[in-house]
Amino acid sequence: MSIVKVIGIVTDHRNTMISNLVFILLKQIGYNVALINDSLIKINEHVVEKKSINDNSIKKFFVEEEKIDYIILDNFQIEKLYKLIGEFKIDALIDDQRNDKNKLDKEICAIKKGLLNKLRRNGTCIINSENRALNNYFDSLQDKIIITYGLESKSTITASSLDIDEIISFNCCIQRGLTTLRGNEIEQMEFPIKIRYYDDFNIYDFLALIGIALIYEIPVESIRQIIYRVDTKNFD
Repeated sequence: MSIVKVIGIVTDHRNTMISNLVFILLKQIGYNVALINDSLIKINEHVVEKKSINDNSIKKFFVEEEKIDYIILDNFQIEKLYKLIGEFKIDALIDDQRNDKNKLDKEICAIKKGLLNKLRRNGTCIINSENRALNNYFDSLQDKIIITYGLESKSTITASSLDIDEIISFNCCIQRGLTTLRGNEIEQMEFPIKIRYYDDFNIYDFLALIGIALIYEIPVESIRQIIYRVDTKNFD
């Protein structure tokens, strides 16, 4: 398999909304995308569910598929990925955890540690600003780029003018410049977001999505259009 871009996602309570949003965004842009968690492996429209997952079926699944541009690891042990693609580095990690460290699931802690260890030099860590261990990131990831998102006033990516009605709308605010994975700079800006078809709205899911889209240099207008079109009721 050729070199692919790998995105790691760590969430509390096995929340799969962020990974599904990232999957659909990249697919809508035109990339071939794989999403892997403990319940399924999905490449574009093709799915292998947990009951059918074993080493042979996984390898066959990847070999038979088209070239994969992105792999999304959703709360997934990275050791299992070595069997699929060999050595790899993670471009970006989304950490949506907000709990105290001593309350975290031990398995999730192990997953996060593994993903952080594979985050490439100058890779990007996109962190929920309500993470109780946020200061530890700044101490331990000095060769990485850190972007925060949330409703905290100092977040890199935040929201204002939130209106929850039949159509959810808010202004996404990039409060200070950020660096893309190609090393380009994105300046401060603000743009409107509208969302349809969302039963259990969580603004953090969308702020994390916007963060990952921006560092991969997906145009703001494309981000806005895809978010508006996406129907989360169809997510697995």
